[in-house]
Amino acid sequence: MAVGRSDGTPSRGFCCPHARDDGAGVDDVGISPTKTMVPIYRHHVFAQVKAATQTRLDVGLALGCYDGELSSLIKDTGGAAKGDRITHVIGVTADEQIDNELIGWLRKAYELEDK
Repeated sequence: MAVGRSDGTPSRGFCCPHARDDGAGVDDVGISPTKTMVPIYRHHVFAQVKAATQTRLDVGLALGCYDGELSSLIKDTGGAAKGDRITHVIGVTADEQIDNELIGWLRKAYELEDK
């Protein structure tokens, strides 16, 4: 899996197909790549993709309002205590990890953003 480009920016190929065209008719999602990350937003950022290392992407999620049980894939960033919008992260090191579970968590962060 080509995680990032040589300049350290995450590959757009990872997040664009999954964030913008998931078959659910989501057309109010914006993506605004920067040099260090790709924020994914609706009204506010609900997810971001960063090249954590040359072999791992971190998919950050705004799950601060989520009160259900979290998957073992999801790590707490400590962001809620610091007042950060991105509160949890999923590390991705292989294409097969971009699965229905990860897409489901992106969708959950998208839905929570509207609350």
